[in-house]
Amino acid sequence: MEKAYQLAKAQHAFPGHIKLGLSGPHITGITTRPLATRQPSWGKLIATAAMVCLWPLPATAQNYGPNLVSGGNFENVETTYNPWAGVDDDGNIHGIDAQQIAVDDDGAVRNQNFGPSVTVADLNGDGKPDLILADTKGFFWYFPNSGTPQKPAFTQGEVMPIWLGEERTNVESEAYDRIVPRIQAVDFDNKKLFDIVAGTYAGKLFRIRNVGSSTQPNFRPTTNIDSLTINTYSEGKLWCNYLAPCFTSMFNPGQLGPLDLVMGEGTYSANSIYLLHNTGSNSNPIFDENHRQKIIPGMGLEQLTPVVLDWNNDGKPDILTGDRTGYLTLYLNTSPSPDRITFAPGKHITIGGEEKLGNVTTVALGDLTGNGLPNLLIGTDDGTIHYALNTGKIGAPVFTTPATPIKGVLPPTYHYVRATDWTKFGVWGQANELVSCVNPQIEPGFEFPPELKNAKYALKFFLFPTKPVYFPDRYLNKVEDDLNEHGIQYREFLQLKLKTRYHVHFWIKADSNITNLHFKFFTTDRDNLGYNQVLRPISASDSWTEGSADLTFDTANPNLKTYGFGFEFRFSGQGTLYIADVKIQEILP
Repeated sequence: MEKAYQLAKAQHAFPGHIKLGLSGPHITGITTRPLATRQPSWGKLIATAAMVCLWPLPATAQNYGPNLVSGGNFENVETTYNPWAGVDDDGNIHGIDAQQIAVDDDGAVRNQNFGPSVTVADLNGDGKPDLILADTKGFFWYFPNSGTPQKPAFTQGEVMPIWLGEERTNVESEAYDRIVPRIQAVDFDNKKLFDIVAGTYAGKLFRIRNVGSSTQPNFRPTTNIDSLTINTYSEGKLWCNYLAPCFTSMFNPGQLGPLDLVMGEGTYSANSIYLLHNTGSNSNPIFDENHRQKIIPGMGLEQLTPVVLDWNNDGKPDILTGDRTGYLTLYLNTSPSPDRITFAPGKHITIGGEEKLGNVTTVALGDLTGNGLPNLLIGTDDGTIHYALNTGKIGAPVFTTPATPIKGVLPPTYHYVRATDWTKFGVWGQANELVSCVNPQIEPGFEFPPELKNAKYALKFFLFPTKPVYFPDRYLNKVEDDLNEHGIQYREFLQLKLKTRYHVHFWIKADSNITNLHFKFFTTDRDNLGYNQVLRPISASDSWTEGSADLTFDTANPNLKTYGFGFEFRFSGQGTLYIADVKIQEILP
């Protein structure tokens, strides 16, 4: 059976984020009431949808068919590393994996993994290079170096209070999630105080200012990203996507002036690398289309991630870039003068005898070994960062050994039991939220409902406790409404018979920080049924509550006998929620 999350369309319809119909389903057997307790932001779209309170189990005995939710007992599990450690089970530094759309060599638009972006800077002023990583999902991580400049050691990462996703205002808003940030740490004022610049999938460029000091970084939660935007067009027009920035002074050598911007992009056409001259200052960079040059025409490589360096030590700025195809390509500068910028055709760089280094690669410069040479940090689509050691000399880089993953330390407590049949989504940008499986052995003091004598696991949503050293502040979504609420979704679509009664049953408990609990059936479109969803509110307390409801899905289309429905629990808040023994069964005569 096809996974529910695989049914999301290329227009970024994420799991459960479905266009809503104008009318509700036909529900029989129970009393209905209108959706009047809380008017959502999309109120006009679902104002006529029916919504029903949970009812107690009927007094008379009922016969039920088999449970259609094969994973409703949460027994299909695996033990895995906690993603909020920033380090995986192989000991590799690893952010949150995600997919975004890309055009492949056949011209088809498909979801695929993207490499994370990384930048190197001494953020805490201890004289050792630290790592800042931006994962595909959109989270920013800080990995301080607890080793030496020649032999770095990175423990688990801290999530920084930075989120550059758009505020979600409708069901098809782009770039609120999986924003694929491309980053660079920049000391704009030569004060050893590093800001972060980031381009995103949407084609926006941001500067996140470090309001701390050179020894104690401080990035305030990004509650107003519009104030962080650096326009690359005079009227703020977005003219590319997958913007990858590299601020540099190398295109105005010997001159005192603001940093210019070299940027790669991933527009679904030729894809190019541009030079944008800064007509403002470092404190207020100004870029526009009249001071923009296409310095390296695209070759359809997409998602270009350039860095500027003097590769051959001839005093001219060269460009090295990663791309969708997984190669690192070098463009040597052949300019006869600074006013006439030209580059030689691109040449693939070999690392340890290998040219192809994965897919959708990113590249950054950083010296983690103290050799004073341009060593490379490469992000690949497996979600890790690899270090390529330069064994050559100035003006003649050589990479004779394979690039190796950069390691971290995964504490033994940073593991959890995951339900393979269920997935969490929603309230984008809020870190440390986790859905795990628990029982009395995993969580001392936990008890199942007395009626579930043979239960092995229950599902738990909670905020994983962390001990941040540098960034105690957290980014919090400004509002959790119907477009920005948590969802725990069953991964399989259920083929339900129309005009047939079904019984929904589960156990649930939640603390007071969990609000607006409801369950939802949804479809991928409304053309055949005339509706997209059924919402049911849930009452819960800090003790186990038994929830159940009977319902029938109907349609005016006489040719439809069955239809595929997704199923999920929805709620707001960052509290603790438990769910046990979910059943959806046909009510038999």
